[in-house]
Amino acid sequence: MVTENQYNKPDWNLLKNGFINTYKTTEKLTADVNSLKNNGYRNIIFDAKEWNKEIEFHEAVAKQFHFPDYYGKNLNAFNDCMVESLMSVNQNIVIVLDNFHFLEERFGHNFAWSLLDIVSDNSRMLLVLGKKVITLIRSERKLEYSPIGGKIPEEVE
Repeated sequence: MVTENQYNKPDWNLLKNGFINTYKTTEKLTADVNSLKNNGYRNIIFDAKEWNKEIEFHEAVAKQFHFPDYYGKNLNAFNDCMVESLMSVNQNIVIVLDNFHFLEERFGHNFAWSLLDIVSDNSRMLLVLGKKVITLIRSERKLEYSPIGGKIPEEVE
């Protein structure tokens, strides 16, 4: 049974809608990131505007997630390394993908959807192991996706 106290936690309000939540405004995103940080979450923040080439994305995630040197710098390798990397962190995690529309425009809709699907799938596996991983994405335009992890990402207002 869920207690009243659990309903008031910031992660409850986000996870009840799935592992991925979308934002239009920086202010609301920042408020939720800070609230999660104040509740013990480790923040891993990316700005997709900085990535002009796919290799730049892979180098950034490899550095932030402390991937091994043999990381293959493709989405299959990202999937393989993500769970192992995040399991080594001793706290819950919030992954922020700011300016996500740049990633979709530069690398394509399929790359963006596949990335979110991988993150959602790994978040579900980690939850079974007792670790919460929430992904927050901000885009200046509405993102159109088929279900990711069985849910269509909802916009946080």
